[in-house]
Parts: sequence; structure tokens; C-alpha cells
Amino acid sequence: MQAVFGRTSRVVEVTSLLDTSTSVPFDLVAHDLRVAIHQHAVDVVYQPIVDAQTGEVRHLEALLRWHRVGHGPVAPMEVIALAEANGLMMSLTALVLDRALSQLVQLQDQWPGLAVSVNLAASSLTEIDLVDCVAAALARHHVTPSALILELTEGGISTDIGAVRRVTSSLRALGVRIAVDDYGSGQASIGFLRQIEFDLVKIDRSIVATLSTSRIDAAIVRTTIDLAKSLDLEVVAEGVETREEIEILRSYGCNFAQGYFFSRPLTARHLDAWMAERKLTENGDGGSSPLRAHNC
Repeated sequence: MQAVFGRTSRVVEVTSLLDTSTSVPFDLVAHDLRVAIHQHAVDVVYQPIVDAQTGEVRHLEALLRWHRVGHGPVAPMEVIALAEANGLMMSLTALVLDRALSQLVQLQDQWPGLAVSVNLAASSLTEIDLVDCVAAALARHHVTPSALILELTEGGISTDIGAVRRVTSSLRALGVRIAVDDYGSGQASIGFLRQIEFDLVKIDRSIVATLSTSRIDAAIVRTTIDLAKSLDLEVVAEGVETREEIEILRSYGCNFAQGYFFSRPLTARHLDAWMAERKLTENGDGGSSPLRAHNC
């Protein structure tokens, strides 16, 4: 089975490991992933997150990519499932975190105040070593803790809310910021905000996609933004693909936005070029507003 990975003009076929009709030995794939982590052969790409009001780049979201040698790209969610099933999640999290912080340091000279976000899988949220792992990575790269945002979803913490609350509290004590991801998707809810102390809310792309056509979804987005402001939380709208969407979000007072309207996920090499172009635009040398679409 092949799953489509990507949107618009760029379509990449991703091998599915979970299709029982294939004859791929699961243990062999797990072995390949273990080797890839050990050899640092797992890639990280970055999607910019911009200030919804000005278009200035504020954050980067680090996203996992694994190209299995001889087989092609593997869907990120399947990589995570494979890692969790084989006790590799902490090693994978540490690798992605290290890559993300290293890239952040390289960019902060030109972009002071830039932050990076890293997704936490369900199994990582109760790992006793997670806080120490994060603290060590921050120290190793000399990164200010508030420049790191860790994202989690409600589905990842439903099993042991007490343990997750302790871990997130310890991470926030370090100065790291915590974001609730996929808010409004049916997973994240107001009850979730009562259980865990967050710093940011990320509105799910499924609601943002129908923002301009659905009165209900528009109301949900606007209400979410108002609720977040009342709780002193910042809001990121995910999956922004049109100028109309960003204009509506601006009118609602949304803090940040990410999506293909600004940029698709970029490799570290392409990110450097994109950021350089963006800086020219923000300095007034690009001939147009930073709030414009970028073809990457």
C-alpha cells in the first residue's frame, strides 16, 4: 500500500508499514530504524511559523522524516508507531531535539528571538528521562529554554494524566514552553486546557481549512482565540493555505500562523535560503509585504 504524503503540486509516495497485505517483515523495518537512529540518518525538516499580523518569522516546527534505504520515505506517524513499539522513542526524540536546537542556534544570529517547536509522542510523555534529556540538549547547544516549544496532543496523554502533568510542570520549570497541538480536531478540548498548563494553543488545520466557508468553524476559531487570550495563551493557526484565511485570522487577533501559504516544510539547506529571502522582504528590499505566499 502507498500513502500520499504532501499536498498541491508536490506528491511523494510514502511506504506504509501497517498494510498487512505486504510481506515486509516488521522486525526488519524496526532494525533499519534502529540503525538509522544510531547513525543519525533520520532527517528533520522545518516549517516556518509567522506572526499573523506582520508576517515576520517567529518559530520553526521541526518535523521528522525517514527515508528507508532501498525503500523510500516512510510516513512520520508510522515511524513514531514503529519507534514506540520497539523502545526507540526516547532515542528518536533526542535525535530530533538535537537537530532542531542545532539548526536554531545557526539561525539565531540573524534571527534573535527565533524559537523552535518539537512534537512529543505519547510514550515520551511518561519517560522519566525526558526532562533530563531536554535540559541536557538545551545546555549542550546553549539555547535559552524559552526558545524551545514542546507540542503534545490530548490523545497522547489520556492514559496517565498525573504523570504527564508532572513531566510538563518540570519542563515548564526549566523555562520550556508547552503547546497543545491539533486543538479543535475532536481530540483537544477545553477540558484538556484545564488538565495541563500550556503556553500556546495550535488550532487544527481541519478547522482552518474551512474557515472561509463554514460559519461554524469560523465561530470555533474565533472563540478559541478569544478563550486563549483570556487564559494568557498564544494561538497558532495550522494549515493556512490562502490569503483569505490569513486575513480572517488577522481580523480575529490570531498570534501566529503556519502553512503552505507561507512555506511547505523545508530541509535545513533550503531553510537557510528561504530565511535569507524572508529577511530581505522584512527589511523592505523584497518589494512586497511579508504576508505573501512563497513557492518553495
